[in-house]
Amino acid sequence: MSQQTATFLLSLPPVRGGVSLMFLLSLGTVFIDDEMGLAGRLGLAVVLLLLGTVIWAVTLRGFVRDVHEPRRLEHGEVVVAARPRGAARVLSWIALGVLVVGLLMLPSLLDRDLLILPALAATLVALCLATALPKLSRRFVGRAGQVAVSPVGLQLLDPKGAEVATIPWAAVGPVGTDDRVARSLEAPGAEQLGERVRWRAGAREAVARWTKVGFSPDAGEVRALALPREWSEDPAAHGRRWTETLASLAVFAWASLVCALLLGAMVFAVGSGQAPWWILAVLGWAPVIALVILVPRVVRVVRGGLPAPAGRGGRSALLAEATARGWDDRLHGQGLVPWEDIERLEIHGGHTLVISREAAPPFRDHDLGNRMNHRLETAMDSWPGGMRIRSAGPLFREIGPRHLPYDPGSGAFLQAERAGREGWAEVRRAATTP
Repeated sequence: MSQQTATFLLSLPPVRGGVSLMFLLSLGTVFIDDEMGLAGRLGLAVVLLLLGTVIWAVTLRGFVRDVHEPRRLEHGEVVVAARPRGAARVLSWIALGVLVVGLLMLPSLLDRDLLILPALAATLVALCLATALPKLSRRFVGRAGQVAVSPVGLQLLDPKGAEVATIPWAAVGPVGTDDRVARSLEAPGAEQLGERVRWRAGAREAVARWTKVGFSPDAGEVRALALPREWSEDPAAHGRRWTETLASLAVFAWASLVCALLLGAMVFAVGSGQAPWWILAVLGWAPVIALVILVPRVVRVVRGGLPAPAGRGGRSALLAEATARGWDDRLHGQGLVPWEDIERLEIHGGHTLVISREAAPPFRDHDLGNRMNHRLETAMDSWPGGMRIRSAGPLFREIGPRHLPYDPGSGAFLQAERAGREGWAEVRRAATTP
């Protein structure tokens, strides 16, 4: 099976869910095999956990996407009012928990006639609920109408999902104190919404404020309503979120652990005489190089800062800062870049580029994986017949010899705007992203 075919199959929710269930069942059977021994069971359990973590994470992400509130519409608008579905969400999570526990316990209940049938029935019911309920409840919610927000204005959707109107913020009018949208909103089209369409927590107050001062979400509104951070001009709304940092740390730590265990297994096999010594020379270099690449990435993610969660007294760590002395880069590890070495700053719809002068020292990518990938691509340019190998995959905070890129979530565009206001550097704005 080719890589493209495998990727396509795993992108299908039924296939992905089936593979996840298979790994859970396999994990449950590990501890009922008496012939394997404790060491063998633990070793196989670790292997299944490491391999299953990826598919479980992808499957769980799809589940969370269907359960999560608020959701976003096709063009990025964020739903701030809809029919509540709290019971369906709670039941979906309970069903997921019962499904996981049931799959892990089923193999050990095969010889217990009184327990296996109820456990199997509960597992099947939980499977049906966890699979179907999130999407069905979302469709049910949409049948009452919804209200979404964007920088353009307030968007009203009728029970069929069709757009009733997009009202500019200046024309929305006053917002009442009732949690039911049809009774608190006087805008045209609000009367078509169902009586059970209610504002999300904090949405009514935010919309009321935006109708008076314009659409300018603050940090609290961005967090409470899950708005895109690039919609806000509040510096506190930007920077790295602790959940994003922990997710990156978990990915790199997981990959490092896999490589370390693989190298340790090779060393153990050779040391115990179960494999010839040349296995280390032929295959041992791969996990070693991977560890040399991955461990520094873990260190840089941690060094970049683990901001405290919102509401716990911490603030988001700035990944770049404009100061009177220059551009202080912390995301790419370049440190302070003096303004005399910077030609200009560019803002492309929230994305930011720092471009250095020709005579300035080139930026150096500190990531070994990126440097190896670039050298491979450069070498392929001279190969005969245009032969090329697919790139090594997404690069880690890739930079160029004359540019440093930052995505909107970093909040670097706010620092670039500050540099322009202070006259420290030339700032250019474009309507498109790079």
